[in-house]
This record gives sequence, C-alpha cells and structure tokens, in this order.
Amino acid sequence: ALHGTFDIRRLARLALAKHWDEINSKQQDRFVSVLSQLLERKAVFAKEQGGDKEKGKKKTGTTYRVSYSGHEFIDDPKQKALVRTWVHIPSENLKIALNYKLHQIKAGELQLKDPIRRHNLPLASGQTALMEWKIYDVIVDGASLLDNYKYQFDSIIRKNGYEDLIRRMEARLKKTKEKEKEELGGAGTTG
Repeated sequence: ALHGTFDIRRLARLALAKHWDEINSKQQDRFVSVLSQLLERKAVFAKEQGGDKEKGKKKTGTTYRVSYSGHEFIDDPKQKALVRTWVHIPSENLKIALNYKLHQIKAGELQLKDPIRRHNLPLASGQTALMEWKIYDVIVDGASLLDNYKYQFDSIIRKNGYEDLIRRMEARLKKTKEKEKEELGGAGTTG
C-alpha cells in the first residue's frame, strides 16, 4: 500500500531540500530505499500495535472510521491537491484531522517496457500518458510529516553531514528489524 499510494522519492527529495542536489544519484537511491523501509516498518508496527485484536471471541482495541471532508487544488495547473479527512475514534471521543498532499504523475507501471533493454517504450501515436495521484505529505492535526523530516534532516546534515544522517537512519532501521525479530519470538524476518 505504501508504494502504491505514496511517492517516497518525492517525499525524500523535498525533505532533503537543497541537500538532495548535493548528493549523487547512488546516494539518492540509497536514501530513498532506507526511508521507504523505515516508513514501511513504522506503518506495519503501528498497525500491529493498535486496531482491533481478537481476544477469545471478543474484539478489543480501538475502532475508528475515516470520513472525507473535501479537497482543493493547491496549484494552478491542478496537478497538486490537498485532501482533507477526519479520523473518528468514538471510544475515546476523539476526532483527528488527517490530511494528505498529493501530486499527479504519469503512471509509469501502465506504460509498456522493452523486455530486453528494460526501459519504457514510447507511447503509441495519438496515445496520451495515463496519470495517477500519489501522496507526498501527510499532515496530522496540522503537523506535516514532510516539514518534520525537512527540519530534522537539515539539522543533522548541517551539524554532522549527510553521511551521519544516513548512518543514523540505517542504525534505526537495523534496530527496528531486531525489535521485530525479537517480538516474533526469534523467528526470521525478511527485509
């Protein structure tokens, strides 16, 4: 779901801001990969820790519902939008604003690939590129994931350099994988 709905590369590029152009393409790919893995594990871990859980035949935990409250385009060519939703948690009498910034991109996976050279084939004469929407920022009660990352990443890079940032991220990823393995009772995990 993360890769199907999110544009992690755009999130990474915007979060690194000016520092994105200061690193080479191999470093950019490595950064996107590590950030993707961290976000995946954070989402999976949060899902396992919350939500409904079976206990005997009774369900316990938190139930919630999400309601759509509108959207607006945030640029003139209408290629970026802000989608507003609310998460309602009745058992806690809680209502949280959960908004998304999206942008429209060409749907790469729908384009034919050359089976030998593995690159996209040109569109057929008269065919237009299909477009899809991808999320690049999540805003929870006014706090932007992108802005948070941008501030943290910039602070670390200005103080200790890009290599320290990626080292910290990889260390956190390793620690998260070890915690997952421990919680699964020592069973092996992939990733």
